[in-house]
Order: sequence, then structure tokens, then C-alpha cells
Amino acid sequence: MLPATFEYHRVASVKEALVLIRQFGDDTRLLAGGHSLLPMMKLRLVQPAHLIDIARISELSQIAEQGGRIVIGAAVTHDRVASSELVRAKLGLLAQCADAIGDVQVRNLGTLAEACHTPILQRIIRPACSRWRLKFDFRARPACELSEPRIFSWI
Repeated sequence: MLPATFEYHRVASVKEALVLIRQFGDDTRLLAGGHSLLPMMKLRLVQPAHLIDIARISELSQIAEQGGRIVIGAAVTHDRVASSELVRAKLGLLAQCADAIGDVQVRNLGTLAEACHTPILQRIIRPACSRWRLKFDFRARPACELSEPRIFSWI
């Protein structure tokens, strides 16, 4: 099945993306890798009027430590998360999860922004996930916060 008609916007900066988000509002979806969004669009489960491609914004392809938190841009691929020395050292479980997502193609093209809805990631790292989140701040969580039985049903 083909997706519904939409207008594609490739942006070069976060500022430009935010302008379009404000302009088009709820009829907009962000595209970083597309492995989650595009299949839903083909099935017409999601029918945005506007698709904003943020994959080429260099600022959103960074992994850095800022003020004791790990900041990962929305365009960072699973492979980069899995292979990042900083993520491995500070958030080892996130690196392991990213390394186990899908196949090689998904890991090389899929992004953290797309996986934000994954229940295991939400429980382990509590990202500030929202529809328009362009960067994610992570903090390590004590193991006692991970002991709820339902988390393990998602592994």
C-alpha cells in the first residue's frame, strides 16, 4: 500500500525544523531514519500532511556529556549509540539494547528518536520522550528502579 500524500521538508538546522513544527503543528511528523514511521505511513496508520527530515542536521547527530547527563541527538543511529565509548561507559544497558535492535541495516539507519517509544528503553533510561524531542538527556538509574517484573517481559 502507498502512503497518503504528504509534503516533504528537508531542513538544515534545528531552528528551521522548529519553525516548520510551529507552522504545521499536529499535521507534522519528524523523520530521522524512517524504520518505524514509514511502514506505519504505508499502512496509513499515520497520515501526516508534512514530513520534516531532520537526519542531516549535524547538531542532532552528536553524543556528548553535559552536566552529568548524556545528551544524544535524535538523528544518532543505533549503531553509533551501541559503539559509543561514552554510552558504553555511562549507560551500558542502553548500548547493549541499541546493539540488539533489529538487523545491521536497522542499526545503521534507525535512530534513537524512532525507538523512543520502546517500553524497555523508557523504563531503563527514562528519556524525556515527546513528539517533538530533538535531543535526549539520559541519566543512569539505580538497579532497584528496574526490578518491576513487567520490564522483563519486554526484553
